Formats: sequence, structure tokens, C-alpha cells
Amino acid sequence: MAILRMQDIKKDFWQGGKVLHVLRGVSYQFEQGKTYALVGASGSGKSTLLHILGGLDTPDDGNIFFDNQDIFRLANKDQFHNQHLGFVFQFHYLIKELTVLENIMLMGMIKGSSQQECKSRAHELLEAVDLTDKIASYPEQLSGGQQQRVAVARALFNKPAFLLADEPTGNLDAQSAQRLVELLHDAVRSWGMGLVLCSHDEAVYEKMETVLFMHDGVLIQR
Repeated sequence: MAILRMQDIKKDFWQGGKVLHVLRGVSYQFEQGKTYALVGASGSGKSTLLHILGGLDTPDDGNIFFDNQDIFRLANKDQFHNQHLGFVFQFHYLIKELTVLENIMLMGMIKGSSQQECKSRAHELLEAVDLTDKIASYPEQLSGGQQQRVAVARALFNKPAFLLADEPTGNLDAQSAQRLVELLHDAVRSWGMGLVLCSHDEAVYEKMETVLFMHDGVLIQR
């Protein structure tokens, strides 16, 4: 099973002429097949840490390793992301010119899967997020919660080793949030996906095996 490991991650930002030490040498390893929650006050650095963990942002110092490979030194980082990591952001980043079905299929098409394989997998995921009636709809025709569910389906398409999710239930009602968390746990059980999510919702993060608190630039395990 894969390991996603942070080593002495540091990140500073400048605000109002002052330096903010957002991450102060964070080290931790996440194991595939396990679930983790990152919690803490708004502005504590959870989202920054999640983006660095996935290689979407670069730290000022430190390294991120996926099975002992430094992800910032990979020759083809886009291919690595597509094959090994799934992302769910607070903003959905759906392509407005594509239908719901096409947005989800795109992940498989990039990987090189056949159109029929992609369509079959997309239908399976749309059923899982209860959006089969929105297959031909465009993102702008969906509610925020529906867009979020499409984004989750897209992130799960290639059965990633790890899913990194930033407030995945933020736009959902309580019932939809519960169903989405169940879907993510199903992925963990089904193919051993590792799940790392940021959440302010206690009902969500309490269902994770490990809860990590971000405080004063460091992670504290409860």
C-alpha cells in the first residue's frame, strides 16, 4: 500500500507587511487504505497543507514523497496526479462547456481509456452520487451541491491511491453530506483508497480514523 509523506514542510505568506508562518515544519505520513481529517480554525493552514500534499502548491522548504519518490521532481507530474491522486476543492472547477457525463468521463479519456469504458464508469459514479437525471446537464444548470457531487464523482473516476478533499460536504445538506461520506468510505473499502479531508463539520470528521488538528503551524494528532 502506498505512503504519502510530508517531511518538514514550511510555508510563509506576507500580509500587511508582516510574515505569517502558516506551516512551521510539518511532518506526517498518510497510509493508503486509511482515513484522515485535518481540522482547525479558518486560516490555520489546512487548505494550504492539502494543496502542498498533493503537489498543487510548493512549500518554501521540505519535501513530499509518494512511495519514496519526491513528487516535485517527477518528470510527468500531470500523469502522476491523474493516475494516483484525486482532488475535491471548495470550488468545483467543472468545465462549463461539457455536460456532467463528459466532465466525469474526461478523467478516463486523459488516461487513455476507451470511450465505452469511460462512459460506463461515469454512469456508475453518477448513480452513486444520485445524479443520473443530470447526465446531459451542464454545470451552470446545477445547484452548488450538485456540482460538488459531480466533482467528487470525477475525483473518484480513476480509483486514486489517495483522495484529497477540501470541505467536500460544504455545500451539501446533512442527508447528502452523510451519503457522500459513505461513498468515500466505500472507496476506501473497495480499492484501498487513502482519504485525507479538511472539514469543519464534526459529523464528517468524527467518522475518520485519525483526526489531526492544525494549530500554530503544526499538526497535533488527537
